Amino acid sequence: MYYLNDVLNNLFQGDAWNNYRSNNFMLTDVEETKDGYVLKMNMAGVKKENVNVSYDDSVLTVSVKLNEEKNDKKYIIKERYEGEYKRSFEFEDIDADSIKASLENGILTLDMKKVEVKENKKVIEIM
Repeated sequence: MYYLNDVLNNLFQGDAWNNYRSNNFMLTDVEETKDGYVLKMNMAGVKKENVNVSYDDSVLTVSVKLNEEKNDKKYIIKERYEGEYKRSFEFEDIDADSIKASLENGILTLDMKKVEVKENKKVIEIM
């Protein structure tokens, strides 16, 4: 049984598996309101000091670092998340200074206000 477990654990290592786990750990709802957006993300068991939220160049990023146990234990089953996880979302019409964040009862809530975005398109006439 231990050998099969090792094979399965090795199979599910790497970026693709980490992205899958990240997306399933950080399940997210984004609600559009009249004045902005409300993002709610599952963060069960996460302390606020382990969460980083940033907004840069129209991209909102939430990253989490969960404690990794450094030990030589041999697990039969290990399903609790460890390591670093990140989700990014594109919002072109957010006022960065308006973003408010709270973490209560395992839910990260971000309240974001919209700003008017000027359309930056122009048809150039060739002479």
